[in-house]
Amino acid sequence: MMNQKATTHFPQNQMMELSETLFTIEKDRMAGKAGYTLDELDASLDDVIAKV
Repeated sequence: MMNQKATTHFPQNQMMELSETLFTIEKDRMAGKAGYTLDELDASLDDVIAKV
């Protein structure tokens, strides 16, 4: 039987990586770095999918 904690939570190292990524994104946003709009992201993903 699997440990419920292992199946319902990210391992600690994955959570740390996610936290660092989100922190970097927020720091860039606060510094005024432009991101992508949802429409731009949608178009970009459509392009990637079309190439596959």
